[in-house]
Amino acid sequence: MATIESYNASYPLSYYQIGNVYSFYGTKNAKMAEPATDEQIRKYSNKLIELEQERTNSAIKPSGNAASSSTVASRFSRYYAVVVQKHSDAKSSGIYVMFINKSEEGQQFLVKKYAVSHPVTFDDVDLMPVSTFASIAGAKADTRTGHLTKVKSDHNAVGQLTRVQENTVPLTKSSGIGQLTRADHSSPAPEETPRVGKLTRSKR
Repeated sequence: MATIESYNASYPLSYYQIGNVYSFYGTKNAKMAEPATDEQIRKYSNKLIELEQERTNSAIKPSGNAASSSTVASRFSRYYAVVVQKHSDAKSSGIYVMFINKSEEGQQFLVKKYAVSHPVTFDDVDLMPVSTFASIAGAKADTRTGHLTKVKSDHNAVGQLTRVQENTVPLTKSSGIGQLTRADHSSPAPEETPRVGKLTRSKR
């Protein structure tokens, strides 16, 4: 895996480039993040998905850091995120970054704002290894097309992320176009045939 620089809040806005991936510390608070937009996911999700797949396939896994503590780990996550937007006005400047979140409710892309030109405690500090995803409890899974959805245990790619493609829902199989579906093992009934653009229940 190529070296990825860490976010440093003291750096100016011009230092950060839209579309680049950096590592960030973040609180495990769902209120501090919002679901990413469809456009943000379409433009930038592949970088995060490829990074996660590379980590999953790597024989070398990141190890814990001796400087980390259970208290820090319980309150914070350290994860990779891609810059999707810059913001600057008379009051403040900052960057918006998108990352993959995984929780008991499912997995999705979330966006969070980080300040620039303003030093913080975590600048240049290595407290824990970086993950390709965050673990923020309470963030509900988004089932819109193009978002990550919760993996079902009977799927043949459990624990794996798939590349986001237009008009498809990752980690599910569907006989229709642009649909959200649920997997079932019973035989399909004629009156439940999926139609394009309709939310339907897909049965196998």
